[in-house]
Amino acid sequence: MVSERQWVIINASLLGIVLLLTLNLFHVNVPSLGQAIISGNDPACAVESNGEVSLWPDLDRCCLQATQQLVCGSEKMGDFTKVCSSTDEMKFWLNNDAYSYCTQQPYWSR
Repeated sequence: MVSERQWVIINASLLGIVLLLTLNLFHVNVPSLGQAIISGNDPACAVESNGEVSLWPDLDRCCLQATQQLVCGSEKMGDFTKVCSSTDEMKFWLNNDAYSYCTQQPYWSR
C-alpha cells in the first residue's frame, strides 16, 4: 500500500512534469541545469609529416592514430594546442575540442 507521503511525492513530481511539458508546448526555453565547456570552435586535427602540415577531416581515425603515439603533450601551433608523436617525422596536432573528444573515446588510455 502506498503511504500518504509517497502520494504527495508522486503528485508533486507529476505536477513538475506537467509544468515542464506545458512550457515546452508554448516554446518557452528552460535553462539547462548542467554546465558545459564549449569553446565555439570545431574539433580539428592536423598531421605533420616531414615538415608539411595538412588537416585530417576524419577525427575518429586521427584520435586512433594519436593514441598510438608514444608521447602526447602541450605545444602550440596556431589553433592547435596538443601534439602527439613518437618521432619528429610524424606529429598529430589537436585543438582543445578535438583533444577533449579523443580523451572520451574508449580506446584512449592516457
